[in-house]
Amino acid sequence: MTLSVIVCTYRRISALRDLLECLPLQTYKDFEVLIVDGSDVDWVHAGELRALVEEFQAALNLKLVYSKKGLAHQRNVGIDHASGELICFLDDDVVIGADFLWRANDLLTQRDMQGVGGIT
Repeated sequence: MTLSVIVCTYRRISALRDLLECLPLQTYKDFEVLIVDGSDVDWVHAGELRALVEEFQAALNLKLVYSKKGLAHQRNVGIDHASGELICFLDDDVVIGADFLWRANDLLTQRDMQGVGGIT
């Protein structure tokens, strides 16, 4: 099952780099990464972010999406661009273990978890 990992960010290049470094190490490989940037017209940041995305493009199925700032709005923009059957929101300042996405997929695809959802 394809996962869409949505990362909303706002001017946090260093923290985002740490997260992007751990994503290619995931044991579960069927995922895309959508970075939703809410930095608006901060051209210095935009250039740094584009360079970071280009650096990780070969290792990840990665897409950069621009949005106005605001976590709820950015998440909705991410959902609009997602192609996965499962959505995983990660903060831009976390680092996850190599089996995190595998465990999430394994848990959410179990038969008794089919009714699990959230408020939408």
